[in-house]
Amino acid sequence: MVRHILLCLFSCCCLGGLISGCDRRPIIVETDLPESQLRLMKINAAYNSFVDRFGRVPSGEKELLPLLAAENSKEDTPEKLLTSSTGQPFVICYGLDPTADLTWAKSTPVLAYEQISSGQDGEGKRWVLTAMGSILRMPDAEFRRASFPPGHEPMFENNAGNAL
Repeated sequence: MVRHILLCLFSCCCLGGLISGCDRRPIIVETDLPESQLRLMKINAAYNSFVDRFGRVPSGEKELLPLLAAENSKEDTPEKLLTSSTGQPFVICYGLDPTADLTWAKSTPVLAYEQISSGQDGEGKRWVLTAMGSILRMPDAEFRRASFPPGHEPMFENNAGNAL
């Protein structure tokens, strides 16, 4: 009798496992990303492609634009990709080598960012591309503590035009 009950329980558990989720297909979630985040992804890809192709970092926008044009769709002009959703150009820390040792960084090393933060209640946020390729929406307080390459003076301004 006990053996019969154990066999039934085992069968139910196996059947429940088969029904509840043994599907090996990946779950695909589609969502629209914010425009500034998408543009920073493309800037990151072009910047790293330049480093891979030429063995050095781009010295400015003029060197980065051809790679942005080559790697992106025709509806996004390279100039548009260098502009955040706030309408201001992204600030790119040209000269930063993401493949080098970032010993100067004491906190999050920044490669590119939105000039102006936006938000409510006095605490703005801005899109930031880190030297490691992460893209995040960084609060103003964290942005003030971020690390910038030697010689780069970060722009600390919010959407009201106030210095932070």
